Amino acid sequence: MRSLYFSLIAMLFILLLSNCSKLSSSTIQDLSINPTQEEQVKKTSVSLLNMTDLEIIKKTADYLKSRGETLTFQETEINYFHNETESVVCKDDEGRDVVYKGNYLQIIYYPHPDTGGKEQHCIIVFMGEGGKVLGYCKDNISE
Repeated sequence: MRSLYFSLIAMLFILLLSNCSKLSSSTIQDLSINPTQEEQVKKTSVSLLNMTDLEIIKKTADYLKSRGETLTFQETEINYFHNETESVVCKDDEGRDVVYKGNYLQIIYYPHPDTGGKEQHCIIVFMGEGGKVLGYCKDNISE
């Protein structure tokens, strides 16, 4: 009698396992990305997204130093934008409008509180595709 129970339990266990494996394989196939979607995702990736945060910060910090800016920051914020049409993104070194179309990053350097001075301002740097810095500006922070 015991062997009958063990046999039934073993058969139920085997049936349960076979059904679970069939279910999981069909679910995985349904959730996979079809080739056309995968190609579209690859086409929209740009060099900006392939850079790490540290590479972006280093490149923009070097740019600011070359412009005579002293950079002491507590925190950064990196925002990704996509311009479908040409529009003004920022000003260049001579104060002219920089018109840009495509993907770009906006990197905001927030000041360290120990820098002193009454006027606290953040520095905003704009970086285009290929890691080219488009320009920068300063924005006052209201307390």
